Amino acid sequence: MVFCWYGNCSGAPIADPSTKSIHRHFVEFHRDDVSTSASGDRTNCKWHSGSSPDRSCGEGLSKYHVIKHVHNVHLKLSVCRCRRCHRGFSRSDSLKRHNANVKCRRKRQ
Repeated sequence: MVFCWYGNCSGAPIADPSTKSIHRHFVEFHRDDVSTSASGDRTNCKWHSGSSPDRSCGEGLSKYHVIKHVHNVHLKLSVCRCRRCHRGFSRSDSLKRHNANVKCRRKRQ
């Protein structure tokens, strides 16, 4: 189970943390901020911590990518982990950059 802290949601439960269920929730409750086609319309992410609903993420992004952003960044459901230091990344290209960085705490010699 995951909880939605987007816009006017105050920790609304989403029983199934699948992409399909999260998509369904956003289409039903946050329709103005999502698009099912790559129309180019933009919005700012309204995800908040719950304790400060007036302070949201604010990331500017395409309405087409809002659900993916929430899924990866806020819910951390698509985390790639470094095998050396176990740090999590929401994108595989970020993990590749991290692995190339000599500052990884557990970099092999």
